[in-house]
Amino acid sequence: MLLQNTNNANIIDVNTAFTQITGYRSEEVIGKNPRILRSGHHDQGFYKQLWHQLETKGQWKGEFINRKKDGSIYPQLATISAVMDDKNHLINYICVFEDISVRKAHEEKLQRMAFYDPLTNLPNRTHLLSLLEQHIETGHKNQQTFATLFLDIDHFKRVNDEFGHVAGDQVLCEVATRLSRALPDAFIGRWGGDEFVLVLAPGSGDFEVRQSAQVLLATMATPFRLGY
Repeated sequence: MLLQNTNNANIIDVNTAFTQITGYRSEEVIGKNPRILRSGHHDQGFYKQLWHQLETKGQWKGEFINRKKDGSIYPQLATISAVMDDKNHLINYICVFEDISVRKAHEEKLQRMAFYDPLTNLPNRTHLLSLLEQHIETGHKNQQTFATLFLDIDHFKRVNDEFGHVAGDQVLCEVATRLSRALPDAFIGRWGGDEFVLVLAPGSGDFEVRQSAQVLLATMATPFRLGY
């Protein structure tokens, strides 16, 4: 995408890749300002910083969240460079960008795999340990307590041995659902196997811990019905 060297920086020309990514034909955008691509995800400070770097350093590189012609938004990695003549006078600006939706989706998937249990979709042990470290640090700093509850399923091995692992997985998923519904304000994660950890809200005292434990016992007392 080629832009004018004026304050408006209107679009002078675009290539086929621009049309493929944004959905706009060249005749729909030439002469118009690139702001037609804005998604609203960035404030004026973002664009002010962009232009400041472009004017002082001659180049800006970063990510946009932009909007296509059909209204859908997408992440875009862009490099905007000032084009100078042989006398070092500014001629125009050129913007080279790519749609990084697939890359972002892959990164998010890897992030989720690293911090969430694939069976129950609860935070996993790594995520829980990170949260506990943060709570301990914040607790020391603010002289604030927090509480954790540890839950494991007695004789869970018998479920797997007698009914199979499919049934065992159903039980684990049902436990996760029940815990999340019973204590929606707690941070709930799967520690591993048949073990779960609940981190109560900061400031929770003895009363809140006892009350939460009673709620959990009542929640787990209902029979589990397996549909397989």
